[in-house]
Amino acid sequence: MALADAQDRWRLVTVDPGLVIGPALNADPTSESFTVLRQTIGGEARFGAPRVAVAVVDVREVACAHLAAAFLPEARGRHLVVAESTDIVDLARRLLPAYGARYPLPRRAVPKPLAVAFAPAAGLERGHLRRNIGFALRGDTTKGRKLLGVRYRPAQHSLEEMLDRLVRAETPKPHS
Repeated sequence: MALADAQDRWRLVTVDPGLVIGPALNADPTSESFTVLRQTIGGEARFGAPRVAVAVVDVREVACAHLAAAFLPEARGRHLVVAESTDIVDLARRLLPAYGARYPLPRRAVPKPLAVAFAPAAGLERGHLRRNIGFALRGDTTKGRKLLGVRYRPAQHSLEEMLDRLVRAETPKPHS
């Protein structure tokens, strides 16, 4: 920040999103967010998932925030772009009404000691789980709302659109 403050040729504006959810534009989405969703619906956590804290935001809000940061002269500094804070178990539960019959979604939380013990088998780091299970993420998004004009859509809507897009992308097309 000191470097930015020491000159007047450019503005330093950062957009710091949470876990980006929502529909992808490309036919084969490969982001980490889609990897998390694939794991959530893939059955690896059907018996339970750790309550890992996540802050989520729709990809369209992230795009709007970046455009505003680039073009609004009053935009300066750091902007946290997060629609809401939740956890992996809650996100999976939100999908149950529409997708629970089709996918083996986690329905319960795995106790923290058990999640930490089995972390390497699930491809997770024990330290990460120790630090992130059972803790709520909090952040003030007022600055992004006011200066960048970001308005957040419900995470439920973004999550369902994301899964719909993923299912369409991975459904085999009939041969003609």
